[in-house]
Amino acid sequence: MKKYNGGQELIRTGATKSVSTFLSLQSMLKLRTRLKHMFHSPEYASNTSYANKSQSLSCIAIAEDNDFWGTVEECVAISEPFLKVLREVSEGKPTVGSIYELMTRAKESIRTYYIMDENKCKTFLDIVDKKWRDQLHSPLHAAAAFLNPNMRRDITNQIYTFTKAHGMFGCSLAKEARNTVAP
Repeated sequence: MKKYNGGQELIRTGATKSVSTFLSLQSMLKLRTRLKHMFHSPEYASNTSYANKSQSLSCIAIAEDNDFWGTVEECVAISEPFLKVLREVSEGKPTVGSIYELMTRAKESIRTYYIMDENKCKTFLDIVDKKWRDQLHSPLHAAAAFLNPNMRRDITNQIYTFTKAHGMFGCSLAKEARNTVAP
């Protein structure tokens, strides 16, 4: 396999099991053509340890399955933005003040990817929002985001826009929610 993959590893490890899974999917996608070539190579077909074994035939069927590769592409596309967030957070730089911006960008990439499939978009964003609420969202993050000098001006302008009911905050639904939803 290393001969056909140019020495690149198919299975990659990360900080967590989930990260390792997504990194491995990225690697598989990157090596898709080489994997297919390996399964159809003379060396593979003539090796009695592999040829015509049920596990081997299953692997070949998976490597040739376009639905499988479409699902891998989808997983990679929606996981990459969140892997970037995890990389930023784990690099040791102060990120408490920027976690909101990083998550907003990652969620926006899901909206862009699923622009034609509202149901899938909602499904994935609901999962992200639940994880966000349960594990990452805290008053400390909110305060740090507000105090972040790069974002403070934008947030202050948005609060002004909210209280004055300008733009989208001027629509009837937004006005109705003003007394129940915090800025």
